[in-house]
Amino acid sequence: MEDGDDGVLHTEYYLTRGGDGVREYNGLELICRRPDVKGLMAKMARYAKAKGENRVGVLVCGPDMMVKAAREAAALLSGTNGVHFDFHSETFNF
Repeated sequence: MEDGDDGVLHTEYYLTRGGDGVREYNGLELICRRPDVKGLMAKMARYAKAKGENRVGVLVCGPDMMVKAAREAAALLSGTNGVHFDFHSETFNF
């Protein structure tokens, strides 16, 4: 979500094992660290508000702990500045 980015869909892929930094794999950018879920959600809320939107769809796919953190962040931040999160999840474990 950069300034001037008018796209509707924004995705980020996190690889929580295998070091730190960013890798490219088959044209995808993999961010090698744990996501700051609450920070990402707050950023999405600010971006939506700046674009005049009041709903943000969130799809999280990952382990139980990450899904729980994202669900809690969505609940905490939903309604902030008039932006509401529609939360959907898929859970998997290694």
